[in-house]
Amino acid sequence: FLAGQPGINIETRELRSTDIAAELMAGRGEIGIAAEADLPEGLERSFFAEDRLVVVMPKGSAPRVPDVRFADIVSKTFVGLSRNSPLQQLVASQAERLGEPMTIRARVSDFHAMAQMVDAGVGIGIMPETSAKRCAYPFGLPWSVLRDKWATRQLMLCVAPDAAMSKMSRLLLAHLCGSS
Repeated sequence: FLAGQPGINIETRELRSTDIAAELMAGRGEIGIAAEADLPEGLERSFFAEDRLVVVMPKGSAPRVPDVRFADIVSKTFVGLSRNSPLQQLVASQAERLGEPMTIRARVSDFHAMAQMVDAGVGIGIMPETSAKRCAYPFGLPWSVLRDKWATRQLMLCVAPDAAMSKMSRLLLAHLCGSS
């Protein structure tokens, strides 16, 4: 989108889905991408993508299996994201729900750095499958899909009701919805 629109700049922020909804409802944002399960009534929404989380493992660490339950790996050593990362907060909350403290040996700022640390044998990592294809695949790292219900999220494009969106935001939204 940006390559075809040289006069448009975009500012993005990573927030928890509930915070995205609150920002939109308060008029402090125009477009959000958030997990459907976390969205309140009153936000206009349309399907964007399915977000499946995977466990990325060092090469040769274990036989590759197509999927795994979080309860079966929560006691392993992890490479995690920063504490304030919404994904890391989700994973940590699931560990708490199981009554298992996570052992996070290293914290990194992005999925590429996570893949590098996993490749070095520091621990295993959890990331979206789309990120694993971009970041873990080049290292030849195996991954398994997390089969827990919470680990597959329906991501929605959302805007506040009756939002007074800028022309540029309407163009971006049309692009994201596939109608441009």
